[in-house]
Amino acid sequence: MAQCLGVYRNFIKVNTDMGRPPGRVQDRPFQMRVTEEFLRTVDDWRRKQPDLPSRAEAIRRLVDQAVKPSQTRRSKR
Repeated sequence: MAQCLGVYRNFIKVNTDMGRPPGRVQDRPFQMRVTEEFLRTVDDWRRKQPDLPSRAEAIRRLVDQAVKPSQTRRSKR
């Protein structure tokens, strides 16, 4: 049985609108356990945003908002 088998490659178009934002370096995964109430709070907040961010992006934005003012206060001292 000396048949030559053809190799087929399937190319799938990837939805470029989804996934990580371009230009953002995210090289460390982070997981945490949260309550249903926490998720409801995050989901309520993200629905109010004009671009409806993912849960992960919403949490990044909320943490960023919480941390930036404290960094500003420290730098003024």
